[in-house]
Amino acid sequence: MSDAATIYTEESYAHVRNLLPRTGAVSNSIGDATAEGNELTMQLSNPYLGDQARAALGAAGVTDKFLLSRSNQDLFGDNPVTVSSDTYRSVLGVRGTFAAFGKTTHYDASASYGRSDLSGTGRQVRDIEYALAVDAVRDAEGRIVCRAQTAAGAGILGQTPYGVVGEEIVRERDASGVMVEKRLRRVVTAAQIAACRPMNVFGYGQMSAAARDYVTAPTSLTNHSEMIFAQSSLSGPILDLPAGALRYAFFGEYRREQLAYHTDDLTRTGGTRLVAIAATEGHVQTAEFGGEASVPLFGGAFTAPLLRQLSFDPGIRFVRQSGAAPDVRSLDGSTLVQREAGRWNRVYSLAGTWRPVVPLLVRGNWTHSIRQPNVTELFLGGQPAFTSPTDPCSSGEIGQGVHPATRLANCRRAVIDAGLATDTAGADQFLNGYVPSGAAITGVFNGSPGLRPERGRSWTVGAVFTPAFAPHFKLGGDYVHVLLEDQIVPTDIDTAMQLCLDSPHYPDNRADIGVNTCGFFKRLPADNQRAFEIANGFNMGFINQGKLQVEAANATLDDVVPLDGLFGADAGKLVLHGNVYRLFHYLSAADNDLAHAEESAGSIGVSKWRTQWRGGYEHGGFFAQWVWNWASATHAFSAGAPIEGTNERNEVRDFIRVPAYSLHDASIGYAFGAQRRFGLTFNVSNVFDKLTAGPMVQSYAFRAPAYPNTIIDDFGRRFTLSVDVKW
Repeated sequence: MSDAATIYTEESYAHVRNLLPRTGAVSNSIGDATAEGNELTMQLSNPYLGDQARAALGAAGVTDKFLLSRSNQDLFGDNPVTVSSDTYRSVLGVRGTFAAFGKTTHYDASASYGRSDLSGTGRQVRDIEYALAVDAVRDAEGRIVCRAQTAAGAGILGQTPYGVVGEEIVRERDASGVMVEKRLRRVVTAAQIAACRPMNVFGYGQMSAAARDYVTAPTSLTNHSEMIFAQSSLSGPILDLPAGALRYAFFGEYRREQLAYHTDDLTRTGGTRLVAIAATEGHVQTAEFGGEASVPLFGGAFTAPLLRQLSFDPGIRFVRQSGAAPDVRSLDGSTLVQREAGRWNRVYSLAGTWRPVVPLLVRGNWTHSIRQPNVTELFLGGQPAFTSPTDPCSSGEIGQGVHPATRLANCRRAVIDAGLATDTAGADQFLNGYVPSGAAITGVFNGSPGLRPERGRSWTVGAVFTPAFAPHFKLGGDYVHVLLEDQIVPTDIDTAMQLCLDSPHYPDNRADIGVNTCGFFKRLPADNQRAFEIANGFNMGFINQGKLQVEAANATLDDVVPLDGLFGADAGKLVLHGNVYRLFHYLSAADNDLAHAEESAGSIGVSKWRTQWRGGYEHGGFFAQWVWNWASATHAFSAGAPIEGTNERNEVRDFIRVPAYSLHDASIGYAFGAQRRFGLTFNVSNVFDKLTAGPMVQSYAFRAPAYPNTIIDDFGRRFTLSVDVKW
């Protein structure tokens, strides 16, 4: 518009289609404890069973029923899954300068809108249809049919077939539009019986196409997310000091993020092997404002011995997040009001640099930061779940945990409160013989509107060395110390019970972690056959739990080597970069006490050493580069029990080891024309097609095949061709 104002815009669109060409099917296995996934109970009279197999079973003593495990991969074949997304983004802003305090002040203000529409499709096993189709018999005419279609199976109408979870907790909108939580009983219908096609489950791929279509169904999901973002800033010099200009920056931001996730009705109501998946809707909005300054104390013409440069760079911002999601009427009739009012949080950084001599720059900072909970963590729709919990009060668990004496006292109180004993002696007698049945129970996983932000405190100190005799050479190093508190983590019912029963504040442990996990579950009353066991209807969610402490060092090396003097007047240059990362400690403590922390540095996936070396050649518009990434060997270990009198712990699996590995990438390209407006780049990722770190080493005497934790690249070698055009 003028020298003082420029209007700018950015428009982008991306369409991404992901195809997973082959996925594993859900199996039926004798090793699976879930209702739908456990082994099949088959009849010896099943008409699909071959005579040879029937004779073998009979010889083994089977006269009626036997158990069968199968992978079910033949129901789907490759079972491909596709996910597609369309992403739009638009930015409009204005920036420029004006005079203030006799100086030039810069301003920038913009607003942007982003949106992503994602959809996914796959195929799943229908629970009830699978159970009906597997139970094949011959009818009076000798035809193979589903038992439910004969007089012998007439009683199954309106019932839950064997091997199917009959009740799900779902959310549906009522006539007024309010989301209502209710129990959905899934039973066999007349339509399911009429459509049933018997299925041959013996061997691979022996079932008919009609049976395959009957027991499987297409499923889908959609996810719509959008963001509105606005920002403005002012910056510039405000005062001339002896060492240079005192500079400032003020800024303000506003963000609104919205999410809407939905699945098809079959998935929403739990009609497949997946648990029922509820919709998630909600939004968060964040306001931030703050300022930064750069204060030069020494520098330029104003110096002193060992003070060639000294600057102080403080910054502060204030952040508040709020949000909301549709209210939910819970099973007990109460209304779950999903609102997060939020409060103002302060984020600040104190940084500085010091140059005692020209080649050496020393730097450091102290930072206090936060991470706000996102929409999912705050407002995840109640996702049904079922599990077989491990009760901390059971006879096999009551002596475990980091505070076994506290757990014992709390379990005694729980027994007395449940009416199963009147004193400590009676409670001990009950607990000594208490062995839960192991039955699966149902519950819900929710978002947690009351979450606090994660809080981080960190400090770093480092230096950069640039010698005068090699102006293109730069060597840097930093030490980093990070402490993260109030981590936002999903918790399962086992963890919730442990946090509750190991707390000195039982039966309300919110003083420990900000949330009362004792309210996440209830026990069956004394008059129940499974008295004291965990009842259906448990709640799980995200909680602020645990501390994380990381200590590491990082060193970098950069150099540019002109080749003109070596190979002619115009020979190009070499560009070199190296990075070495050393992890000293990665401590995590679920109970917020680092004295009980688990050390993960050096464990599988958390290498103590990582390096990257990058070398490139540039000449005119041509460039080529090779990148080598390396990670040190790791091993699997457990925190174990503390060794008395020391800070060390007994490692019980440190003989399981994954070797060090390397990954290599390469690229080559050319930018055409004097102004380099058209360019081509060809890139090869994972040049040597390395998928795993190598065989896992168990002890030092033999090698075992690689297992999932040794996978370092899911795709292997891949190629990218990029075309860039500028005008």
